[in-house]
Amino acid sequence: ICPAIFNELIENYENGDLDKAMELQARIQQLVKLYFSFGGNVAIGKAILKAGGVDIGPARSPLPKVSEEKFAALKAALDEIYFDELVIK
Repeated sequence: ICPAIFNELIENYENGDLDKAMELQARIQQLVKLYFSFGGNVAIGKAILKAGGVDIGPARSPLPKVSEEKFAALKAALDEIYFDELVIK
């Protein structure tokens, strides 16, 4: 979903900057927690990508589509964790 933060985490870890690596890990954990709080399935992953500007379409059956209301709530929750800073644009 946002590979740059993972690459940055690995780079900081390998360079010995463990404080920065732990800070990045905490940000990743916020996103993972949010993902699972909204159901943690393919449909939510696709909705997160859409919120980040990469619309790959809805999930296919048997998974339910993410409603407009749920997408708006997801987007608001992503804004709270500054998701836009994690996404490569």
